[in-house]
Amino acid sequence: MTTVGKILVVLHPVLSVMFVAFAGAVFTAQNNWRAATTKANAALATANTKTKEISAESDKQLGDLNLKITRLDDEIVKLKGLNTALELDTRTLTADNKQLRKEVDQQRDQTALTTTEAIERKNEADLQRLKNGEFYKSREELVAQLNQTEDKRFGLDLQNQQISEKYD
Repeated sequence: MTTVGKILVVLHPVLSVMFVAFAGAVFTAQNNWRAATTKANAALATANTKTKEISAESDKQLGDLNLKITRLDDEIVKLKGLNTALELDTRTLTADNKQLRKEVDQQRDQTALTTTEAIERKNEADLQRLKNGEFYKSREELVAQLNQTEDKRFGLDLQNQQISEKYD
């Protein structure tokens, strides 16, 4: 056998072992890639499930928040209406209060005038009572004088009658 034949005979098993090793490496790489792909697919499925759950929960929270926003908007509208009504009531009450203050001031002024008038009338009545008291005293004196004069006249009439009778 020639040298080339001997080299080829040795090269053939070496290359065979090398091709088997290469095939084993490819097979191992294939299995590793398959396992990695399976893991990645499982992780992807888990991530997709979590994403769907998170998406569903976020949609639920978004719906709840939209419902809350709607309720708050309704409440804002109600509170604005209530605020407007209260402001109107405040304006009305303020106007009524001003009117009542004017009326109270008028009543107070009228009461002051009435009180002043009543005091003057009382003073006038007291003065009139004093005058009436004086008139009553003078009347009593005049009545007493009149009675005395009547008595004197009666006495004189009796005397005159007696004198007339005596003369006749």
